[in-house]
Amino acid sequence: MLKKIVFTTSLVFFWVLSATALDLNQAKQIAIKNNQDLMSESYSLQSSRYDYYGSLFDLLPSGNLTGSYQKYNPDQSFSAGQTSDYLKTYGFSISMPIFIGGKSWLGSRIKKDTYQLAKHSYTNKYFEVCLNTETKYYKVLETAELLKIAQLDLKSGIEQDNKAKIHFNNATISSADYLKIQAETARKKVRLFQSKTAYELSMADLQNYLMIDQIDTLESIKETDYQIWLNMFSDITTEQINDYQKKINQYIKDHNITLKISEISSKISEKSVTMAMGNFLPSVNLSFTSNNSQTELSDSFSNQETLLLSASVPIFPVADNYMGYLKSKAGLRKSMAQKKSIENNIDLASKSAFLNLISSSQSVQQAQLSMQYSEESYKQMEVRFQNGMLSVNDMIDADIMLTSAKNQYISNVYSLLKAKTGLLQLLNSENDEQLIKILKEK
Repeated sequence: MLKKIVFTTSLVFFWVLSATALDLNQAKQIAIKNNQDLMSESYSLQSSRYDYYGSLFDLLPSGNLTGSYQKYNPDQSFSAGQTSDYLKTYGFSISMPIFIGGKSWLGSRIKKDTYQLAKHSYTNKYFEVCLNTETKYYKVLETAELLKIAQLDLKSGIEQDNKAKIHFNNATISSADYLKIQAETARKKVRLFQSKTAYELSMADLQNYLMIDQIDTLESIKETDYQIWLNMFSDITTEQINDYQKKINQYIKDHNITLKISEISSKISEKSVTMAMGNFLPSVNLSFTSNNSQTELSDSFSNQETLLLSASVPIFPVADNYMGYLKSKAGLRKSMAQKKSIENNIDLASKSAFLNLISSSQSVQQAQLSMQYSEESYKQMEVRFQNGMLSVNDMIDADIMLTSAKNQYISNVYSLLKAKTGLLQLLNSENDEQLIKILKEK
């Protein structure tokens, strides 16, 4: 349908595209490679992984080998008045904590949860970088389109100014009307400067985010990037909206990383409470030691082995342990409250993002019709103005209306794309097909 509409400003990027034009996927790959926050999350993930693996070894028995050689001067006296000038010893010991209030096991589980948090945090940052790149990429294309409109508008204004000058010289328009047209041309020059500034700032923002020095050209969006949403939501009913919203909410509930992070944080708090309770329980340790010694009085090493089972019960400081328990309990309540708050906020955000997507798609359709009507009206009024049948004020109003309709259409198209990006961020996806699949599932 859009291809059949003729208008001066299309969604084709006004630069001449070349084979080296940067497309959206390439921009995302550059951002992923260069983003320092994502790199920091990667290092945090590695650190957390090694920390977790290290905690697993804490659950195993620990062993030590010992050995010594002692030289005496004067000789050391041993049994029955006999002396030796040296003592050789070697041995080994193994210790195994049987129970220490569950701290070793719970500590390992907490570090495993922390490792899961680091993985989710990295994934979350990955999607954030991709979708931020997408938003900034769209912003550059939008400001470029608005700049093109301002360029064409100024060109048209200069042509109108030249025609008005002829009419003024022929005394067919007044000096006041001629000044109005000149003022309108000056206003268009200002708007062109503002549009150029907005474009340069958006391009600088994208370059800075990608951490590259220069971007020559960007690949323009395609009609298929937004046409599917226009078709899907053109005649949507309230019943369909509710059905789509349920599907989106369920998917977010199952896959949203922020929710998963809050769930894991609550589990860590629960384990911390259990660990704090373990401070009141006894500790039991088992150890085995084997020592071998030899002096010059014997031809071989003598052996002595010890098996020790020890237990200890914490008596003091009881108050400190109890305060630690209360602190962990308060931390658990805090994490549960935060989890509930996050669930409510994400539920509201998903509804808002989806309704924004529907509203934006319908706004594009309305803006498209408005632009079509404005173009047709402008053409007719331009003919009437050339024939002296239309006032300068009416011609200026028609020109402003057409420019406004073009700007509104471009802004609505990119608002639609940004609304889609916002919803994808809640879904933790960078793939349009994933959202389409969710909506079309029965």
